[in-house]
Amino acid sequence: FQRMHDIVLFYGASKDARFNMLKEDYSPKSKHKGARYSVVTGEGLVQSYTKDTSRKKAMRDVWEISYLNSQAKERVGFPTQKPLALMQRIIEASSCKGDLVLDPFCGCATTLVAAEFFGRQWCGVDLSPKAAELVVQRIEDSERDLASTFDGFRHATDIPIRTDTERRKASTPKQRRELKAELFNDQEGRCNLCHTEFEIQHFEMDHIVPRAKGGQDWVDNFQLLCGNCNSIKGAGTQEAARAKVARNKGMDFSVFE
Repeated sequence: FQRMHDIVLFYGASKDARFNMLKEDYSPKSKHKGARYSVVTGEGLVQSYTKDTSRKKAMRDVWEISYLNSQAKERVGFPTQKPLALMQRIIEASSCKGDLVLDPFCGCATTLVAAEFFGRQWCGVDLSPKAAELVVQRIEDSERDLASTFDGFRHATDIPIRTDTERRKASTPKQRRELKAELFNDQEGRCNLCHTEFEIQHFEMDHIVPRAKGGQDWVDNFQLLCGNCNSIKGAGTQEAARAKVARNKGMDFSVFE
């Protein structure tokens, strides 16, 4: 079967963790239920109806929120970008105005934009310097002109450098998928040989030092190549592949330095 849904889990540090019950409209076929009310009489429970159909029901656990297609207006090209409507609903259900929202892997800032939209304080953390740029860009481009209230923003410019890459391996399918998203971000969506931009699904994982020449599955021995460059490189060295790609495209070899 097609995988048509994701599961959102809710965690709290205690039984008193904040949770706001959200409401939604009745469906057109069930609209009459919104106009129904109950009255207790001497003969028992009597149900009556009113012309006011504005009453809503508790929201179901199935949220019909469309995924972001390639032409979506809010798409910024980040591989793991979530719909803004999804993060707005989660924030509205689990926080109140003035609360602090933390996204420790904020990526393209969808959670932070949603938090700003609902008047929450927020803090985002991400390894990529590009993430900080996207926060400012998306806030300023917001349809609600959130930039007019966007003050007190601070972000670190001394981005920490990972020191554990040589100890990390990417051998399993799950590790490869996660690493592919990291590499796509680090390479800014460009092939590591021809420097052409592609969507993430058009990239292939490649060993910089081929296994035939002693290359291992260490994280720092992987790169993303487009299909054409990957076929050109084959089991050869990175240097030979760069020279071949440069010749084929009539490029200045110094672009790869």
